[in-house]
Amino acid sequence: MVVLAGCAHSGTTSSDQSATDSTNATPTTSAPADSPSSQPTTIMTSVLDELTADDDLALNPPPPQNVRAGQVTSSSAELTWDAPPPVPVPHSYSDRVVKYRIYRSGENDIDLRPIGTSTERRFIDKTVEPGGTYRYAVTSIREQHVEGTKSYPSITISVP
Repeated sequence: MVVLAGCAHSGTTSSDQSATDSTNATPTTSAPADSPSSQPTTIMTSVLDELTADDDLALNPPPPQNVRAGQVTSSSAELTWDAPPPVPVPHSYSDRVVKYRIYRSGENDIDLRPIGTSTERRFIDKTVEPGGTYRYAVTSIREQHVEGTKSYPSITISVP
């Protein structure tokens, strides 16, 4: 039995010592920190890990392109956009766009919220207020309700 006395101590604890005590038939040893482990290591990826552009496209449909303002009046704001580009990598969703979802935030809003959908590449927001400023983004929705990423950069429209 090992007895530690006084305040001085060799860096081992009594539990470390019991591993090499004569009553223990097999002493335990630890491998150097830089040596490979004999146990398989489970690798956990971080939520913050980023996908490559191709990996992202394989999972998420691309956004509509060139979102822009059309006619803007004191009671409505028109948005128009181009279709999303073709996807050049193997992907898990349909190429067929069935509709577009339009998102908007007001001057004091942080998040974009869905305000409507369109089967065409245009949308008229009739819920604007005179003098208001709104930010918009558009997504494509594919078959099986697969929604792509939001258009970026978002467009800002000031209503007269």
